Amino acid sequence: MISTLNSVVLFASLIFFPAESPRERLNTYLDTSIPEWRFHLGDVSGAEQSDFDDTGWETVSVGHHWLPSDSIGWFRATITLPETIAGFPTLGQRIRLICGMDNEASGYVNGEFRQRFEWREGDILLTERGKPGEEFHIALRGINRPGFGQLLHA
Repeated sequence: MISTLNSVVLFASLIFFPAESPRERLNTYLDTSIPEWRFHLGDVSGAEQSDFDDTGWETVSVGHHWLPSDSIGWFRATITLPETIAGFPTLGQRIRLICGMDNEASGYVNGEFRQRFEWREGDILLTERGKPGEEFHIALRGINRPGFGQLLHA
């Protein structure tokens, strides 16, 4: 009787609480995107600086798009370097931000210009030697051409 009851409970839990698939676990493990950004439509002097106050800006995520055509949009995020990224230790490692912007962008880290890129070509060096706990202030000045602009990935 007890073994039958245990089987029913196990079966019911599999139906109502399905286990995460290996692919879902892998996607969660490998997802290293920056989930939250601050966004402002229009050019803003000094927005690339680390101490710039963006608290009044809209909170958006990767994939955010804006209009009108031929405009500028700023994206800002602060990240703290974790001990591992996708299971790999960050201590002493070169850490990069791979990003994309429709149509083009200039990338800044801690107020310093790092790269101008178009579309999916963003490959911004954050540090040559990672230190867990280190903070990085990232600013992307996006330039939109005809159509809408978009933070494609980061």
